[in-house]
Amino acid sequence: MRGTGKRTVMLVAGLLTMSFLIAIPTASAEGNNSISWGVEYEWVNLNDDIQELTGLPYDDIITDIEESATYAGFNLEIVNVYSGISSFYVEQWDDSTVLQISDDSGTSHSVTTRVTEITLRHGMLYDAAILMDWNDSMVMSNPSIEVVLSADYEAIAVMDIQYTEYVTPDLLLVGSDLTASANFGVGAGMGLFVDVAGDGETFVMDLDLSYDLGWRANSITSEWRLEHPSNILNMMDNGNDFDWECSLTQCGSVTGSYSTQSSYSVSFTGLPLDEFGLEADALDLQISDSIPDSGTFDSDSDDGLEFEIPYDFGNQQTVTIDDGGTTTEITEVMMDPYPPGMSYDGRVFIRSSGNGKWRPDHDS
Repeated sequence: MRGTGKRTVMLVAGLLTMSFLIAIPTASAEGNNSISWGVEYEWVNLNDDIQELTGLPYDDIITDIEESATYAGFNLEIVNVYSGISSFYVEQWDDSTVLQISDDSGTSHSVTTRVTEITLRHGMLYDAAILMDWNDSMVMSNPSIEVVLSADYEAIAVMDIQYTEYVTPDLLLVGSDLTASANFGVGAGMGLFVDVAGDGETFVMDLDLSYDLGWRANSITSEWRLEHPSNILNMMDNGNDFDWECSLTQCGSVTGSYSTQSSYSVSFTGLPLDEFGLEADALDLQISDSIPDSGTFDSDSDDGLEFEIPYDFGNQQTVTIDDGGTTTEITEVMMDPYPPGMSYDGRVFIRSSGNGKWRPDHDS
């Protein structure tokens, strides 16, 4: 389809890079105590999945429309294709190496670490087109019409996060460090090709409109230290419902730095101005730019840090955890599947790197 070649090549290159990165271990878990889980989806299955979930015979509907066009005397073809893969993986492990870490009040603690790694890879390309043509050879002027309306959309998301918790021998949480890198991009295009001929005259128009937006985080780091060690991990082990209320005097502070780059491009070409005596590309438009940004953030320089996180525990379940049929007993809990505080810390660094300034959210 017209206008999609460059974007398709970029997506394929991105997917190859993603596949290569997935195969590279980013860290070595200590011993055999690591836990990992994840999900994957292949976008080529989307049309079939929609039909399975809704019961709508999508392919049959398209075939009926195309056959109706043939009965009316013209050719019609409708194309709708998804491709790409999305994957999301979480790996967690403990490291028994003893470190000395100070909380936000300056008190030093002997701690070990708990590490959580998140790996996100997403690349999806959607192509759609309507192709129509008609001619009448029975007429002396031999009129004909060809129309191609095309559209495409792509999305790429790559993110690597490592979150390290510092825990005392009594399972008190002293704080955490977070490092991350990311690359996000979206792009879309639309094309319209028209070729009208008859009696020796022709009119051709080939419009193309596209845009691409991108945001890359080359490096993001943050350090969170509570004012004093928190008993949150022991409270979670008890299995009773509770709210973790981290007030301004308890939450301590978050500091960090970021280096990011935003980019965009817009293109519009193909208006048939030569049909009106003007230069063919007089109104063609192509704009692009890249904007780097870097800086630091510190919750102490704003309104401080506080949040409330509810933990609601449910029933016990038996879960199969490997292909060999090994099972384990777990307890349901309504909460993000990450360590306590990680989701909030993640929102802090995303706001900081995206806005160039830390903006606390007291409703989190």
